[in-house]
Amino acid sequence: YMPLTKAMLDIYNDVIGSPIPRDLDYDEFFDFVWRFRSNCGFSSDELEDMQELYRISDEDDSGEICALELATMFRSLGYRATMEDLSGLVLEVDNDQSGFLSFSEFVTLMGDFRALELKKIYRVFDDLAVGGYLQAENITKACKRV
Repeated sequence: YMPLTKAMLDIYNDVIGSPIPRDLDYDEFFDFVWRFRSNCGFSSDELEDMQELYRISDEDDSGEICALELATMFRSLGYRATMEDLSGLVLEVDNDQSGFLSFSEFVTLMGDFRALELKKIYRVFDDLAVGGYLQAENITKACKRV
């Protein structure tokens, strides 16, 4: 999994208060790593979008989402995930073993899911690319495999 540049720059700007690149001292580096891990590699904008998506997906206003609500969300985002797959993901991040996801557990799940998606995209690209480029005639084939 490679961290996404936007998220890294967003966190970097938060830590040093400026987009101008400079070296980080230990405390700044510590803050950077802590925030990156706390955000599961997402930028502030992405976290805000996830907060809204989470709020909308919490159909019963319980403050948590279940696997069924998660399935509805994934389908609305265009992902084909089975209830078995989603239940497995929920079990992996459900720290309090409630069977439901708090927002922080949801962010962790989305970070794990994104890492899996990025690995899948890399494998497909690596398999179909020639000389580091995906040829136009292979784009449709690659998208179907992802």
